[in-house]
Order: sequence, then C-alpha cells, then structure tokens
Amino acid sequence: SQVYATTDSADEAIAAIRTLPEPWFVWLAFNAPHKPVHEPPAHLHTYAPPLVGIPTLYRAMVEAMDTEMGRVLAEIGPEDTVIFLGDNGPYEEAITAPQDPTHGKGTIFEGGSACP
Repeated sequence: SQVYATTDSADEAIAAIRTLPEPWFVWLAFNAPHKPVHEPPAHLHTYAPPLVGIPTLYRAMVEAMDTEMGRVLAEIGPEDTVIFLGDNGPYEEAITAPQDPTHGKGTIFEGGSACP
C-alpha cells in the first residue's frame, strides 16, 4: 500500500524518538510542500473538495505537513529542543496577494539566497 510521503517521514521520526537512547537527535526534513502539487489525504487538511488551483493545493499540502508535525511534537518532551528551518519559500504559482509572486523560490528574494 502507498503511504503519503509526509506521513511516512513523520512515522519514521516518531519511531526514532520512541526508540533511540538518550540523548537522541532526529533530523526531520519534510519534502512537502513541493512540486508536483497534489491533493494530500483528506484527513490531513481542512479544505473541502474539490481542491482547485495551485494556491489551494499548496496550502492543503502545508496544512498536511503541519498536521504531521503536530504528531511528531506530541512525542517530544518539555526538556527537548526543537529547531525549525525553512528552505526558500513557495514558488511563484503558489503565492497570492498581498505577497509578491516575483519574490518566491528561484528569485533573489527567496529565503535561501543571499543578496549580491
């Protein structure tokens, strides 16, 4: 059977957290949201079907990732440290007002780029 990649990543992180000896370190890098844009499983987001358009699908993918991150965070104790990192923001087709679609992934304005 197929498992949504975001769920699979969360499942692997949870299994590691539960079984690694102290002190442990888990690096979890979700691949969502990423192209190709798709509709995630309905139980992972709150958007009503049908999901139409790249911005809506992208948001559903982000919410699905947030849902799975919530499962992971539920396994972490108050004494544990969590560091969140982002790579470079959404791509142009997923950006809506008031954000500027010319300031997304693949531009000098993306979060992962340094200005010249």
